[in-house]
Amino acid sequence: MFLDDDGKLYVFYGWSQIMPFKVVELDVNTFKEIGDPRVLFFGDYKNHGFENRRNKDVIFSIFNGRREYFDEEFPWIEGPWVTKHQGKYYLQYAAIGLEFLSYSHGVYVADNPMGPYTYSEHNPLTFKTTGFAVGAGHGSTFHDKNGQLWTICMIPAWYAGNGGAELAIYPTAVDDDGVMYSNTAYGDYPQYWPGIRTDAVDSNQAGWLLLSHKKRIEVSSTYDNYVAANAADEDFMTCWSAQTGDPGEYLTVDLGKVSDIHAIQCNFDHIGSTVNVGRGFRPSPAPDHYQCYTVEVSNDNATWKTVIDKSDNKFNRRHDYTEFSNPVKARYVKVTNVATHDGAKFAVKDLRVFGNPNAAERVVVDDFKAIRNQEDRREATLLWEPVKGADGYVVRYGIEPGKLYNSYMVYDKNFLTIHSLNTSPEYYYEIEAFDSGLNYYKEISEVVNGTGAEIELTKIKPGERPAWGWGGADVPRLMIHQGQNDYVFEDIEPGYNYTLRHSYGPVLWQEELTQKELIGDSTKPTVTVNLTELGVGTRTTGMLELRVYPGKEKGKIVVTTNYNRRMSFAPSPVVNEDNTVTFNLNAPNAKNVQINAQFAERQNMDKNADGIWTITLGPVAADIYPYSFIVDGVTIMDPQNPEWFPNEKFKNSLVEVRGKEPLNHEVTNVLHGSVDYTLYYSKTLGMYAPVMVYTPPCYDQSKKNYPVFYLISGTTDTEETFFKVGRVNFILDNLIAQGKAKEMIIVMPYGNPGFYLTEPKFMDYFSGDFTGDLMPFIESNYRTINDRDHRAIAGFSRGGGQSLRCGLGNFDKFSHIISYSSYIGTEEFEKNYRFLYEDPARTNKMMKLYWLGVDKADFLYGGATEFMELMDKYGIQTVRLETEGLRGHTWMAVKRFLNETLPLLFN
Repeated sequence: MFLDDDGKLYVFYGWSQIMPFKVVELDVNTFKEIGDPRVLFFGDYKNHGFENRRNKDVIFSIFNGRREYFDEEFPWIEGPWVTKHQGKYYLQYAAIGLEFLSYSHGVYVADNPMGPYTYSEHNPLTFKTTGFAVGAGHGSTFHDKNGQLWTICMIPAWYAGNGGAELAIYPTAVDDDGVMYSNTAYGDYPQYWPGIRTDAVDSNQAGWLLLSHKKRIEVSSTYDNYVAANAADEDFMTCWSAQTGDPGEYLTVDLGKVSDIHAIQCNFDHIGSTVNVGRGFRPSPAPDHYQCYTVEVSNDNATWKTVIDKSDNKFNRRHDYTEFSNPVKARYVKVTNVATHDGAKFAVKDLRVFGNPNAAERVVVDDFKAIRNQEDRREATLLWEPVKGADGYVVRYGIEPGKLYNSYMVYDKNFLTIHSLNTSPEYYYEIEAFDSGLNYYKEISEVVNGTGAEIELTKIKPGERPAWGWGGADVPRLMIHQGQNDYVFEDIEPGYNYTLRHSYGPVLWQEELTQKELIGDSTKPTVTVNLTELGVGTRTTGMLELRVYPGKEKGKIVVTTNYNRRMSFAPSPVVNEDNTVTFNLNAPNAKNVQINAQFAERQNMDKNADGIWTITLGPVAADIYPYSFIVDGVTIMDPQNPEWFPNEKFKNSLVEVRGKEPLNHEVTNVLHGSVDYTLYYSKTLGMYAPVMVYTPPCYDQSKKNYPVFYLISGTTDTEETFFKVGRVNFILDNLIAQGKAKEMIIVMPYGNPGFYLTEPKFMDYFSGDFTGDLMPFIESNYRTINDRDHRAIAGFSRGGGQSLRCGLGNFDKFSHIISYSSYIGTEEFEKNYRFLYEDPARTNKMMKLYWLGVDKADFLYGGATEFMELMDKYGIQTVRLETEGLRGHTWMAVKRFLNETLPLLFN
């Protein structure tokens, strides 16, 4: 229905291959027809190329095998929609059908809603047949708050083996001659929201190109024919699927070189699910969670940093798009499964990584030919000289110079046949090459079809004579693929002799597996064997390994192609069942290697015959411990351990030792909050400064405001340290779930501006930045309660001193002031904080919580306790804690302090 400005109401209707669109005026009160319906137009696929139902454009059939699509058929025209703009009536219609790549919009124009309507030779209005999101029909056009036009389109979808529909939106405009047109070029790349750009139809793309298309993919496993390359092919009908939906299944894309990553879109599928997903009127009950996953980035495919954590995802986001406030520099992007839903396998349609705006190049191709098909003027073929290094091309076309309103995107080829032309007008063309600064990975057959190396596993009872030759047809066999590391043989039973061999080749391993080796709850391998070296020519590049894992009733054998690593398998660190920890470092050419672990003194490590330096320390109490290796006098982190200690001076890795019962800093099955990495502009520092912000569980779903806890880390620590080492987010998640702490926002700023500034008064700079820049940013961008009773401040070490100075120095802003392992000297306190101790009764009344803590082995213990005594001297009440056994000035002590103080806040 369309309600005109004069109050008249009209209904436009039509949905057929042979029937026309019609319009009739309705009574606005009774909805009865006023007069007779008027015929407006029919489909005209012989003259309008985009209306043509080509068999080659079918994505999925709606006939369910009843019949095939003909080479050409009358189009469906459907979905009438009227937009009034500057006195003209634009009647929009969808052509062909959802199941076609060429699902699209056309438009007719009139001066009166009843017509007559004139066909726009600039059609189609929206048309998109290439890229990840194809199709652009059956929608509507609207004006945004700035008066700009946007067209919403229905596009085909494919999920869990079923066809369906999703929505897309494209910027639209009407030119000075009254021609309505849209821009679908780069339409499935990051775009600005409606209302942001004043000329969206010409400049709505963010400028970030697709970096992951046709790049090399490494996966944990592959199910059936859902191969790894599918996850970077820009085809929404394909996907990669792991063999299982188990945690740890992963997909890694190698961009080829370090790139500026601005956004990542994870597009998931639902292979092997127990719930049928598709069209229907009775949706299945919602699961407890949807696809849960993490995304990590790396420059070397060894040391990883988490940039997206959706480990407890409650939303059905099949196209999960994350945009970074600050670009991430990385070469490798890894998506790891945490949990699937409906019993599905972990499956990724496309991992789409966007960025490199500064490296991107676009050039116009001058050397091309366009040939119009004289037998079928709906078609034209273009051929052009390839641009070296180009990722693809945008081919624009139109019926007037300067009005090339339609486009195709072409990837990795230099020709195109257009099928969407109108027969009457002549056309003009322009070709633009675009390049992200990266090269395509040329897929080789060993990735898709396998290397030709097949392994098979046979079993016989002890004492039986094996059959001559190799296994029969029922013997399980697995083909080794390039890019896949693990190959799993399931249902391994005790009491049999197992033989692993290269099919039609030599025996690789043979052994009788016992009950002890195959039955149990341990997640660690009970048998580990190096089978054979792997390599090319004279160069050894890795090892084929075998591991046996136990299960409750049966075990499994995992064969691994361990390329690009040392031949000997020596993971590090390894936390043993008795809470000892084994550290390994592959450094065959080193003369001396030591371990420096927080729970043990510096000790020499021993080198084995394979060049692996190793040591086992402990047992130790459950906690998180930093450690590093000293190799010939040079301190390094553990290259096999992705967990590291954010610090500007020392380089430590982290090892987590767990006990029988989970500690509050561990991940447990409770609702979790979110942690944002973001930046704010500091006028005090003259720069953008980093800050991390924790928001409690369900923050995005609620509308309430929250108290704020500012948390400042130590001298050389960074804004990440309370998050990665202190685990404050998990501690608070667990305390909230236990009913012991209030929900709150936690702000973790970078506390060391002296690192950037040459001037010595960095403490003064910090205080000015904190109150003048950081606090206003937080209170204007997050839902905070902005009064002193709902603000708290704390810090560790130098951060503890900063929290005391900022908190006590801004007593009108903070009522909860906390210091972990720090103090203010007597002379400074008596000089600067007279207003506190001259009227201690007023101070005590205004202070909701004044908490001071230190470990007795801390090198700051003397100063911290003197400060506590100074507070007693002046009658200022404090809550204090002196701990023992936490190894002094450590983050073990900090986690204890967090567990003590978080429950005391905002009561």
